[in-house]
Amino acid sequence: MNKNVKLRQLAYQYNRAIGEAFNHSKIDARLVSFAVGPRFFNYDIQLSIDSAFDWKRALDAANAIQAMTLVPNVVSEMHHGLIRYGVELETANWQQVYRSDMHGLEIGQAVGHHRVSMDWNQHSWHKLFAGTTGSGKSTLIASSLIGLAAEYEPGEVEVFIADPHGDYADNFRNYSLLGLPIANSSEDIQNLIAHVQNIYQRRKAENNRDAHKIVLVIDECQEVEALGNSETGFSKNLTHIIPIAKGGRKFQISLWLGSQRPLQKDMPGILDMLMGKFVGVTDRAQTGTYLTGQSKLDVHKLTGSGDMVYVSPEGVTRFVAALPRNRDYDALPRVEITKAIPETVLIGDATQKTTQPGPVAECLDDPKAIGFYLAHAIVNKRLPGRRVVERELGLSRHYHKRYDEHVREIIKYMIAYRKGMKP
Repeated sequence: MNKNVKLRQLAYQYNRAIGEAFNHSKIDARLVSFAVGPRFFNYDIQLSIDSAFDWKRALDAANAIQAMTLVPNVVSEMHHGLIRYGVELETANWQQVYRSDMHGLEIGQAVGHHRVSMDWNQHSWHKLFAGTTGSGKSTLIASSLIGLAAEYEPGEVEVFIADPHGDYADNFRNYSLLGLPIANSSEDIQNLIAHVQNIYQRRKAENNRDAHKIVLVIDECQEVEALGNSETGFSKNLTHIIPIAKGGRKFQISLWLGSQRPLQKDMPGILDMLMGKFVGVTDRAQTGTYLTGQSKLDVHKLTGSGDMVYVSPEGVTRFVAALPRNRDYDALPRVEITKAIPETVLIGDATQKTTQPGPVAECLDDPKAIGFYLAHAIVNKRLPGRRVVERELGLSRHYHKRYDEHVREIIKYMIAYRKGMKP
């Protein structure tokens, strides 16, 4: 049987089951809209005026609908004044969503072929990726990083990754947007986070709100190598992260934190700042309610295979995360990372002791190149991107990154000397 015909038959069958459940409960309602998702059907039901106060019984009818249809799961929620049922399909009827199906910052697909995107909305600037082991949170972070590389050039976004479990080491080694190599050890993670905190302090001191975007990714953030937790004890990193969580968005710094079961006591001063929440399957209903702020989303009933809910101040969207494949990682733009993670970073002090970077393969004192970078910065209030310098100067991606860093240092000292000059 044609798959589309089968899905239409299932949609009709499930619609009848909803009607029978409502008739049994003597609830008067009508179907407002229907949409097909990658793994579930959505039915939006409007209660009549006479049945308007039966919304709780209508939500509880999900159990009866599941029993009649024999589907794996039926979730119910209030959605813009309507009762929404999400009827999960059998595995054989699932549609897989791949990273190659996405464009730019798109990271997944919801019902009705609606794409979910990783946005920079000020109200959801910081992100939380939560869910049990295998729920798909690390995969979603990886898909989001691939999306950043598709949308931005080096110099427009700078990414720092703290990775206690080593999940990103191979796929994102020499990733073009990296500000420093990926940090895995406790010492490297501490120094990387302190480095980003130092950037935040400088931008705050200068009130620099127009600098390039910075993304600090800390997966498995409650591990002792990262932030720690209330049981094992907190690390020094927590004191560096709290100010960024509270004020980083003003200065273009975004936190992406991954955690299996984030609790307020384990993330004091941080969790409330993570307004954009991607939540996969949770261990129990209470955890899902705590994370999403809604008691009827039934997040604990998700399949645990990449389907998630995105909770933001704008609302809730259930979607399936786009799965990256080897070819997506192979296509990532990469550069030779010559920087090293600083050995120590003194917060609030311009003096920093760092390891020596690797040898620079090109002399960086070409007056033509430096003049072009400075002129472009003065005219456009930003340094040129890779494609611009490739067209104008013939520089490769690697050499552009080196010149970009070099000229930024020159501009930094120019500003410092100017501030030190007497009027």
